[in-house]
Amino acid sequence: SRNQRREPADCSNALPDPLSLEKSLEQSLQQSLQQDSEAGPTFWAVSVSTKEQLEVVLRTEKAARIDIETECFSLKETADALNRIRSTGKKGYLSLPRIFRRNMEKELLDYLNLQADGYVVRTLDELEFLHHHVPEAPVTCDYSVYAYNREAVAVYGQWNRKGSLTLPVELNKKELQDLLQSTRGNFWEWIVYGRQPVMLSTQCTVKNTDACRKSSGYTVLKNGFQDEFLVHRICKYCYNVIYQKQPVCLFSVLDECKTDSMIYRIMLTTESGEETREILSPHGTVTGSTGHYKKGIE
Repeated sequence: SRNQRREPADCSNALPDPLSLEKSLEQSLQQSLQQDSEAGPTFWAVSVSTKEQLEVVLRTEKAARIDIETECFSLKETADALNRIRSTGKKGYLSLPRIFRRNMEKELLDYLNLQADGYVVRTLDELEFLHHHVPEAPVTCDYSVYAYNREAVAVYGQWNRKGSLTLPVELNKKELQDLLQSTRGNFWEWIVYGRQPVMLSTQCTVKNTDACRKSSGYTVLKNGFQDEFLVHRICKYCYNVIYQKQPVCLFSVLDECKTDSMIYRIMLTTESGEETREILSPHGTVTGSTGHYKKGIE
């Protein structure tokens, strides 16, 4: 009969249980990452912003690469630092400014003439600039050159065949593991310590409230909730970097996202020489937040 009621078909075996499938995929991912964590040596890169930090990092075996922040070092200071780094057998990279302007090109070319071992870029403009002037140089794309998925990673690979990408700081543990799994074979760097910038501004907080001091340094900014932020005045290039006051520290979870080609990065800002030694010491006591690693951005 047309109006006869039919019993629904039994589809319980047609598709796998979603929870079981998710658990299976998670186990597969963990096994893959575990295999990577057991392969390859641990490689550390340390970014320095002061001469005091540089002195300490030069004497530690932990750092195989030292990144010099060009926004904090003059051309002569950078040349001297590179010579000292090379004398220790470490690699010396130059971290380019966080904001790239066309009127900075001449000065940046002077930095390129120092022939560093490699470079850290913060913008796509800088990546194109290096591709044009030093196409064979190894380049690390910082986290601000967004690489959230395998499509973006593939595009950067066409421009930067000898370099590496930095894991996005906004992703949580699961998202980072998924990204690493889907881009196996690529070279990644992971910032595991450092103060996280929350804003870049070409409107100087000091100039707008007082007067231009023409002297780089740090000031403290408070929001409406009385939360404090560190403002780094980069007078050399006329912009501000506003940092979270508390650094992110992921030393306790290093093996959770490790691959056979992972480079761990430490980003130093206001740390003293003694604090730098503590951070680099295998037995040091370092505190900080986990950033978005556990909670993401949602």
